[in-house]
Amino acid sequence: SHGLYSSITSTTAAAVLGIGGNSAVQGQTTVAAGIGAAGFGGANGDGVYGTATGNLGYGVNGFVSNGTSAIGVYGYADAGSGTRFGGFFDNDLGSSGTKPFMIDHPMDPANKLLKHFSMESPEVLNMYRGNIVLGPSGEATVTLPSYFESINNQNYSYHLTPVGAPAQLYIKQEINNKEFVVAGGAPGMKVSWTVYAERNDPYLQQYPEERQVEIQKTGANAGKYISPALYGMPANMSMFKKTHEGLLHPAKQVSAEENQSEKSKQSVKSGE
Repeated sequence: SHGLYSSITSTTAAAVLGIGGNSAVQGQTTVAAGIGAAGFGGANGDGVYGTATGNLGYGVNGFVSNGTSAIGVYGYADAGSGTRFGGFFDNDLGSSGTKPFMIDHPMDPANKLLKHFSMESPEVLNMYRGNIVLGPSGEATVTLPSYFESINNQNYSYHLTPVGAPAQLYIKQEINNKEFVVAGGAPGMKVSWTVYAERNDPYLQQYPEERQVEIQKTGANAGKYISPALYGMPANMSMFKKTHEGLLHPAKQVSAEENQSEKSKQSVKSGE
């Protein structure tokens, strides 16, 4: 069943439009597996669209208060061809915790999860790696992707590891036209190589401040914390609104008796 159901066929009109205070539109279900609010978009439409203009506003806010497997915001893209994302951010992605991916553990998928974490760095880096076999002269040329120099600057670093025996490996020629040359090993030797490059695509060229590592808190964020509890501070010292208070006002949980009583009141009023 639906608390509110609205349907419209116009290509420009809104089926539901809310303009109000703390919660312009709010959906809540009392069923354990129910959905508070659901949105379904057309072929090129948005299922749910949220926008905010204030400094502390959220376009979409998700909140969970308990549960061992609760998720504030969940995104899903079904399998298929083309580019699909469960979630996509057209700008920076922020996180106050770790940035992991999780899958069913391949060795015990029914009972365990396997969790890996993103590496972190004070630089915006891209990493490339591979293996080569040195030629008769103890050298080899590494060819990087064709787009390499278009998205990276010239602040490269190299790491070489000989496999099977020690060697005096070195970079004979640095990266030029997406290639570099490794030398100093025995013919036929396998060498593992890694290159780190500082990202420098058009986004970072236009917004160089995104490279900034230490950021001064200003305005409404001055004196506040991302995670105040870690520093012994109260929740109201958070930079972010971390509870539903002031954002969403959950409707009163109505018992079956209260619901019937309310229906009786409405019936009496309608007969007046």
